[in-house]
Amino acid sequence: MHQSAAYYAELTQACDAVLHAQPVEPNSLYEVFVDKSQLPSIIADLNPHRLWLSSNSVSLDFGEDNWIGWGPDETRTNVWTLGAHMLGPRRTVYEERR
Repeated sequence: MHQSAAYYAELTQACDAVLHAQPVEPNSLYEVFVDKSQLPSIIADLNPHRLWLSSNSVSLDFGEDNWIGWGPDETRTNVWTLGAHMLGPRRTVYEERR
């Protein structure tokens, strides 16, 4: 997954929109079945198999252990990361201070 920083920023904004549209209880994880026509187009265009939501993260599941995830960094306060695990090890492709 090699895109511009502007593309990743747009993708994270779309992930934020999904998080705000689908409230999730704290410490919960939900598999969300959503009609792709209801997703932001940048997410629908990626054609994920499933979406996983927690109270502060979203993961796009593409099957066969391939995914993209947006949420708070585990070690740095006030930093969110967009991680991708696509045909190789997980890598951070975008980060944002919050």
